[in-house]
Amino acid sequence: MTGAIMLGFTAAAASPLDIIPMPVSVEVTSAQHTYNGDELKIDIGSKAFAQKTAGLEDFAKEAAYELRITKNRITVKANAELGVFYAMQSLNQMLGRLRPEDKPSCTVLQCCRIFDYPRFPYRGLMIDTSRYLRSKEFLLRQIDVMALMKMSVLHLHLTDDEGWRMQIDRYPRLTAEASHRWCFDWDTWRKAGRRLVPEGTPGAYGGYYTKDDLREIIAYAETKHITVIPEIEMPGHSAEVFKTYTELACTSLRHTMERQKDPTAKRNAKGELVEEGTFRLWDLCPGKDATFEFLENVLDEVMEVFPSKLIHIGGDEAIKKAWTECDDCKKRMQELGIETVDELQSYFIKRIEKFVNSRGRRIIGWNEILKGGLAPDATVMSWQGISGGLKAIELDHDVVMCPEEYCYLDRYQDNPDNCPRAFRTYVPLSKTYSFEPASETIPKDRLHHLLGVQGNLWAEFVPTDSHAEYMLYPRAFAIAETGWSQPEKKEYEGFRRRATLLENLIVSYGYNAFDLKTEMGAPTGPMVETY
Repeated sequence: MTGAIMLGFTAAAASPLDIIPMPVSVEVTSAQHTYNGDELKIDIGSKAFAQKTAGLEDFAKEAAYELRITKNRITVKANAELGVFYAMQSLNQMLGRLRPEDKPSCTVLQCCRIFDYPRFPYRGLMIDTSRYLRSKEFLLRQIDVMALMKMSVLHLHLTDDEGWRMQIDRYPRLTAEASHRWCFDWDTWRKAGRRLVPEGTPGAYGGYYTKDDLREIIAYAETKHITVIPEIEMPGHSAEVFKTYTELACTSLRHTMERQKDPTAKRNAKGELVEEGTFRLWDLCPGKDATFEFLENVLDEVMEVFPSKLIHIGGDEAIKKAWTECDDCKKRMQELGIETVDELQSYFIKRIEKFVNSRGRRIIGWNEILKGGLAPDATVMSWQGISGGLKAIELDHDVVMCPEEYCYLDRYQDNPDNCPRAFRTYVPLSKTYSFEPASETIPKDRLHHLLGVQGNLWAEFVPTDSHAEYMLYPRAFAIAETGWSQPEKKEYEGFRRRATLLENLIVSYGYNAFDLKTEMGAPTGPMVETY
């Protein structure tokens, strides 16, 4: 501890020990530097620094930096421009500014030497834009904070039952007829039968991103060294597709689809048709070649816009009940010589993977893509605990860990008496921060398959951009530190103090973060189920 407070909120010198994520090593002196903006020296590619980082993995070498602040000079050493960028984020936090073009709120810096590099290459946030559309401006604002925290991936959940959010030229009805619902409130909508309405319907809620919108977001993220990964859900979570292009649904779903349109039909508390006696019906039909033709055409347009190596294809929570009653699916299973619908889902994912690979990309999907046999080159995003991720690593596949008990940012972050309605459970900052992605059961020779971590902000109960920021921060700070910092550097009480400081900074730029100073702590009784 230095006694110095960063970000210029006191007269003390800004300390390198107050930044997030915590660097690999920090040396401090009692001297101070008064910043004037023109004393920065950058050294890229020196042999001495290359030798110092020679033992690191390639991604860490590229991102490594040394930031040295003396009384008269600030020096950055790095192997590549990426390292310089990350050094500047550490300096920006000390100066109390969000971006380099912003005026510093603190110009007195504690002299120090920081040596730093990331633990994992994948340090991500997922933002659900289907349940509630997040504005383009909102996404650009979050990219600024992600960059300050040295995060590397923004994952956009672009499609789901609640609305299709990306312009697809070949299938204009996806946005004309499947991007709006009849009312704003998600809970009201789902209880009344999940009805979508055409764009322009009076009182409807929705919208979508044009390709130019997405290109602007991607281009801005690239300036911050953040990759934007698109998610197009399949085969489940796709009711908005077959409600628009009915021919892509199993034949056994047609009656139910018609009944869903009937506002007088009897429903349970979740808006499901009582007479069907089943969970939501949202699976595309894997028995029809037309389904794959549609998805390949869509993915071609997605990959035209998104340059990311990874393309997220969802793969979670497929119900598969309709597949057991569909003549096309039965025929497909007979042709393939398979007996279970899990195997049919595996066929679906592998066929999509083969197409995506043919375009020079790779698929990533939720851990359910393990069912029936994992596609050969797939990356697994493990959300139902870490067991799916561990299984994928055992099979020599890459993995991103995001277990819901730690990394789901749609859950209550404090006592419900001190929070707006959230999703089911309690995931405070301390819980998110406690997550350790590298299980001791992972053999050392397979640790390279653990790409990193991600925080996921689903939006069933997050209706506005301001509310989304409230749910993201400060828990996203914990995700960032887990993804970047060495585990032995992590210590919660010190992190919480630093999180409060960083929270103060982003709030000064107009962000709506949860106020840690008002945190009540765990609820005394059981959580009330909200969905």
